[in-house]
Amino acid sequence: MNRYKVMGILGILVVVIFLVVMATEIAWLRLVLAVLFCLAVPGSGWALNMRLKDAGDTLAMSVMLSIGCTVLVATAMAVSHVWSILLGYGILTLITAIGFIVALGKKQSSAQH
Repeated sequence: MNRYKVMGILGILVVVIFLVVMATEIAWLRLVLAVLFCLAVPGSGWALNMRLKDAGDTLAMSVMLSIGCTVLVATAMAVSHVWSILLGYGILTLITAIGFIVALGKKQSSAQH
């Protein structure tokens, strides 16, 4: 399986995780899923895009970028007095989607050369 199929699968997984987090009615489960989402998902597309040689480095970069994105979104929402869980998850999902789209765009441009 090549890298871009994996990225496509991860992109679909991001959407599924987002929907599961939003649909879960059990409070403690929703909290656990939300923490996992915020720790791993927003930076995953960007970390894969960096094409690091070691999978551990990619995972560490994904977590680092995810935490940074989550803090940035939370700070912007707190400063602007617009606090919405759904909006926050939506913005983080958009950041993730852009990361995967950029990576797929690089694939298409490298295939043309």
